[in-house]
Amino acid sequence: MKMIQLLAAVVAFWSCAVTAWAQAPQRQGGELSLENQSLRITATPGQASVGLWTKTAGVARRVEIVLQSHGAAQSEPIGKAQVVEDETGEKVLRVTAGIAQVEITLGSGPFVKITPVRDAASVEVKAATRYVALPDFFADDVIFDPVKFKTPRLGVPAENFLLQFLEGGDTIVMCIWPGSLKLPARGKAAAPGGKAVKEGPDPQVDLLLGGEGQARRVSAARIEFQNKPVYVGILEQKGIWHDEEVSGMPGYKPAPIAWKPPFEARWRGDFIVADGKTLSDWPTRHQSFDFQSTSNPRTNRWWERGTDPMDARFAAATSNVRPENWWERGDENAPQIWQESLASFFIYPAVFKGDEARLCLYVDKAKRDKRGDGQSGSKLTAVTMPHVYERVIIYPIGRVRTTPLAAYTPVDLMREALGTGPCEYVLDLAGVKPQPAGGDRPILSYATCGLWNDHISPITRQFKNRPDGGNEPLDAKTKAHLIQALEEMWYFVHAVHDRLREYRTWGADMAAFCQREAAGSGSVRPLAEKALLHVQRLNADMGRHNFDGAGSEVYWKERIPQLIAMVQKDQYSEVATIGKIRDLGNDQDERVSRCRQYVKAVQQEVLLQDIADAEARRFAADVRERCHRMLRNMHPKEGF
Repeated sequence: MKMIQLLAAVVAFWSCAVTAWAQAPQRQGGELSLENQSLRITATPGQASVGLWTKTAGVARRVEIVLQSHGAAQSEPIGKAQVVEDETGEKVLRVTAGIAQVEITLGSGPFVKITPVRDAASVEVKAATRYVALPDFFADDVIFDPVKFKTPRLGVPAENFLLQFLEGGDTIVMCIWPGSLKLPARGKAAAPGGKAVKEGPDPQVDLLLGGEGQARRVSAARIEFQNKPVYVGILEQKGIWHDEEVSGMPGYKPAPIAWKPPFEARWRGDFIVADGKTLSDWPTRHQSFDFQSTSNPRTNRWWERGTDPMDARFAAATSNVRPENWWERGDENAPQIWQESLASFFIYPAVFKGDEARLCLYVDKAKRDKRGDGQSGSKLTAVTMPHVYERVIIYPIGRVRTTPLAAYTPVDLMREALGTGPCEYVLDLAGVKPQPAGGDRPILSYATCGLWNDHISPITRQFKNRPDGGNEPLDAKTKAHLIQALEEMWYFVHAVHDRLREYRTWGADMAAFCQREAAGSGSVRPLAEKALLHVQRLNADMGRHNFDGAGSEVYWKERIPQLIAMVQKDQYSEVATIGKIRDLGNDQDERVSRCRQYVKAVQQEVLLQDIADAEARRFAADVRERCHRMLRNMHPKEGF
């Protein structure tokens, strides 16, 4: 409810701003324009593009909007521009270029809506772009650096949005489109609970590249209309995004950087591995972390920490930590959390200490020190091995409780543009939230070690022997607690194994799919082969897991009822043997978390490739859908 109220306040703020500032069309020479409090759009016959201007710090043109007609080899200049009223009476700018015609409307926030009217094939959103990002709420972001691509055009598998980080760090341009979504009706015609559904392929999205060497840049993002609107938003504030070159920073040693967040938000850091370098224990080439603060210790559960329900990726990995801090080891200068796939604690990479941003560049566990966890007693040990990172890109992704009402984030823009229901469909909020640790049954602790350390072991210390060699009975309450904890050992192990079986099925199906695709189209083969390498790592890892036999899930399924029967007869001598299940628990927890990382690597590897051709786009969309289906509704032991 608080989330809804906050969003309503944001909408009201910007809606009032638009109403108060919207002006009648202005004409200077041949130029026609419309404006609101934050943006101004201009069109002049004979010019190559529509101008989109910001008014944050003086009027400045940030974006050029170029129209492409169906069947045209190149874009044509504006032939006609006029202000008309749409069916609601709102003024819109109607622009014709060649045979293409669109209507451009000022949004309720800092964005415009570009609606194709006639023969408009695509729109080019031109800006001085240093990087383009495809944010991801299930996996790691994908960052496109034009310096690393030689082709003049790069097809990217953006699904419904992308971010263009403009030179200077003060402006982000966001492009949003419904794509293959069939949107529910809005306004009076909207049906209660209207849902968005998928239909048909996603539009073609290309990045146009220009320049040489280190000066190479993305000159435009070209987005296919598909007879649906494209939205262009501008987020502008000094330091709203930051590019930190980190190749010279020390490895695995938290260090402050000069940049500071300009406002409170959910900030994300994308850690980019340098070309030719890899991590042996972290398969993705880009790793995304939400910044966490050490200045405001967490005193409540993760789902109560903020207003954004998408804050689950990090929180799921830390939902049982000490109540006074969100980290489990270290201190506010080097907070450490546990990551199952690494089988270790590691220093969290992206932290705010007050308003100071601090980065810690991960180094393979085996390359740190002899203990492998970066610790010697309570002090950090020196790290001699270099890290593999090139840079870290920082930007705001979503709103938190303390985000100023006047500030916009990418999630705010998407919600405003597409509507709340479609936005939640795109972000799949239901799939982001982890499933219960015990499957359908709430359990006392979400790990075998927790059940043993906090519930079973303390009771075993209460066992007393009788002179005849038997055991003194436990009181009824203690006995019931012990039986519950023994049962829940099974529920937890079974829930993780159910998830492992899902990964095993997914891996087999995905390998067969990639092999079929690699045998077909020439444009798909290299993509399928790259994906298959990560799928094979998953399948090899799963092949090492023992699903039955001694010490397996099947063994404990039979053994735990036997132990419970003994407890019911006040025979406790074998109860402590349940402690051996922790070996299985450790193995399964690490494996299920590694499987998640493999799937994320499959998706990222494909999305980082050029998919300009239709068959490559189809394959990439299929891979993305398969990966997202697997990554949603994760078990808490999968980490982040």
